[in-house]
Amino acid sequence: MHDANAPPDRARLVLVRHCATPLNEARKYQGHEDVALSPAGREMARGMAAGFAERGIVPDRVWASDLRRAWETADLAFPGVAQQRDPRLRELNFGSFSGASYDENLAQHGDRFRAWLRDPDASPPPGGERFADLAARTTDWAESLAWNSEVVAVLHVGSLKAIVSWALGVPFGSVVPLHLPVAAVVELRVDGGRWRVVEGWDELTDRLGSDLDATDAPGEGRPGDGASGQRRPGGSAAWPGAEGSGA
Repeated sequence: MHDANAPPDRARLVLVRHCATPLNEARKYQGHEDVALSPAGREMARGMAAGFAERGIVPDRVWASDLRRAWETADLAFPGVAQQRDPRLRELNFGSFSGASYDENLAQHGDRFRAWLRDPDASPPPGGERFADLAARTTDWAESLAWNSEVVAVLHVGSLKAIVSWALGVPFGSVVPLHLPVAAVVELRVDGGRWRVVEGWDELTDRLGSDLDATDAPGEGRPGDGASGQRRPGGSAAWPGAEGSGA
């Protein structure tokens, strides 16, 4: 469990992965590329607005990554709601791997790309970030909040997983392989002084009672080849953004 800066019992944290972009649809890494939503993604975001109202998620302010695909999702899903954009909520920086697919990166970067897949902290992308860097900045965001009744943030798959890892006190490497599609909404609440996932991520809640541990390191998962954020046969795992959808 996360003990520092423990939230009050009434706290509610709603994390929203941005909607689809052309790079998502082309199954390419986005990272810090500032990509707009696709027409399908904009329609998806507009359709989320009614669902949030039905669930009683009506914030006075929405946090958003300062990358366009996140704040544009927030604009459309929470129309008229004030935003606070924060670069700490950005996706993992894939550096030289950004804007390319798995196959393109394998062809262009070869052993360097394979080394990153095996151990992303020991071999970060050229010009990119380690997982530890992503975890540090998202933790800094979470611990800087003045917790009130509700915090809503629109962000990316990697930063979302890092914040869930922080809240639940589980290793980030255990959360990384789990599937989370575009437009996913993960809701956490405090129960007895502990954060709990209450809606939106069944695969995580199923595993919390079984085998979540520090042994789940990212491996050579492949978009479109059984690695859409899930463990492949043989035990390797995907990395943030490799969910067949470009992060």
